[in-house]
Amino acid sequence: MNSFFTPSLYEVPTDTPLGLDLEKFLVTEVNFNGGTEEDNHSKVIQNLMKENKTMLSIMNKRALSMQAVTNWWNKGNIDCAVNMLSSRRDTSLIMDFFNYTFVKGTPTNLNLVSMENAAALMAHLYSLINSKYETYQIVGIKALRKIFEQVSLLLSEN
Repeated sequence: MNSFFTPSLYEVPTDTPLGLDLEKFLVTEVNFNGGTEEDNHSKVIQNLMKENKTMLSIMNKRALSMQAVTNWWNKGNIDCAVNMLSSRRDTSLIMDFFNYTFVKGTPTNLNLVSMENAAALMAHLYSLINSKYETYQIVGIKALRKIFEQVSLLLSEN
């Protein structure tokens, strides 16, 4: 019998994930120059606050971009909203936009989507559907369904 079709068993360790070196995640050496325990805690908190400021600035920038795109969308200027999404080149922003406008709640201004706008929106959905993140893929598929429904209405009217 061909070895391709014969089942084979592999021994898989159950205590460690496959291909993951747990030693890389452990802190091997912490050196705060021999200060007191209170000093060590304050240094750890300061270090975390630095990282928090970076994340906060990233999220603020993302929120401002999202606000700009949704303002154009809510005003009914679909072309400007799509152009702004294209100019930002941020997959997270695209995911937030489609999640807010198409997936959560009832989509607004969907009746303003034309065949040209639908094609431009689908180009953005392509990046979501091909993302490595499952949530991006799900949002992309749900938004694509809504756009297909709108396009089918446009085609049935003509």
